[in-house]
Amino acid sequence: MNFDFSVGSTIIGMQCIPCGRCDYRQSTPIIRLVSEKAVTNKSKKMVRFSDYEYIKPINQSKPPVIPRSAYKDLKLSQSDCALLLSTPKLVPLASDLKRSLLVTEFNQPCASPNFIDRVRGSKVCLENCVTSTGAGNLSITCIVRVLNIAFEKQVTIRHTLTNWSTHTDSLASYLPNSCDGFSDRFSVTFSLRSVQPNQPLAPGQKVSFAVRFRAGSEEFWDNNYGDNYTLRVIVR
Repeated sequence: MNFDFSVGSTIIGMQCIPCGRCDYRQSTPIIRLVSEKAVTNKSKKMVRFSDYEYIKPINQSKPPVIPRSAYKDLKLSQSDCALLLSTPKLVPLASDLKRSLLVTEFNQPCASPNFIDRVRGSKVCLENCVTSTGAGNLSITCIVRVLNIAFEKQVTIRHTLTNWSTHTDSLASYLPNSCDGFSDRFSVTFSLRSVQPNQPLAPGQKVSFAVRFRAGSEEFWDNNYGDNYTLRVIVR
């Protein structure tokens, strides 16, 4: 049997027809020819959105309000219903939040090559200070080195946010095992509170401090050669 397949045709299927001359079914092809154009046109489907003009993006500045019909079959208390009906509050992204920081306007004294000479000459000198913003509060930790000239010593940090119109004293504590025979070290941490109650420190506001050292009946000060130690508030 000869078959003449024209170009552009497709074989759809084959069927076995009994011939009566044998105990098995002879495979006789039954061929249906369909043009590729018809198959291609049949396989194409078109989807149209007649109402596409009504599809709008979600406005993130206006959170959706849940209708009553959405939860009418639920067993909810009055407080739960009120919560569902209330408009949710937008929570700012972490990247949008800003925080206040303190930056020093002086070099750390311990980095100076004549630091020990300052301790020897002034009897007291700030060694270094670090700032932190734990729990949203701005705080300063100071390490102070004092000359070992008496057994009883008292170290105090005096700071101001009002250019010395007012000030606050913070007592430092002795650092255990810090005595090297020549000097002792003290540490103190104090938090900064705005002059206005419940108001954060304003950007650009400055805090200044000086160190007081009392040894017996003598008193010594370290005020950074008369300039005081100053830090400035910035927002990032």
